Formats: sequence, structure tokens, C-alpha cells
Amino acid sequence: MRNSAIVTLAALALLIAAPGQAAQKSARNETIGTGSGAIIGAVAGGPVGFIIGAAVGAKVGETIDNKNHRIAGLQDTVDSSQARVAQLELEFDAL
Repeated sequence: MRNSAIVTLAALALLIAAPGQAAQKSARNETIGTGSGAIIGAVAGGPVGFIIGAAVGAKVGETIDNKNHRIAGLQDTVDSSQARVAQLELEFDAL
């Protein structure tokens, strides 16, 4: 009985994670978080741990993905600022 519950939950987790894999690259962190959380939760707490671990892992993955997007945006801003500084230095030297 316990093995069938674990197999059922594993199949459910795969079905939940599959759309994330088919989506854009940004969903990769959430998918990894879901899978990792599910495995750790299953080892630590059985079927209930599996579900809780998957949910927590998905949230952690989503948070990491949001922070990665924010970092990428900030890097673009820094690059633009550095290009503008270089342009202004050239204009200053021309004076």
C-alpha cells in the first residue's frame, strides 16, 4: 500500500513538473526546485514530505528565478551606464 502511494505521488509530481520543462528556460529553476524538494521531502517525511517538499521546492525555485531576472536587468543597466561613461569621456577628450 505504501509503495503504491509513493509511486502515485511520484507520477503526480512528474505530471506537475512536465509543463514547467516544456515552458521557457525561466521555469527550469522552478522545475529543479520541485524535483529536489520532492525527493528530499520523500526521503525525510514519506508521502506527506514528498508533497510538502515539492511545494516548498517550487517556491524556492521561483524565488531564485525571479532574483536571476532581476540580476540580469541590473547587469544590463550597468552595461548601459558604462557605455555612456565611455561616450562622455570621448566627448570630454574632444573638447
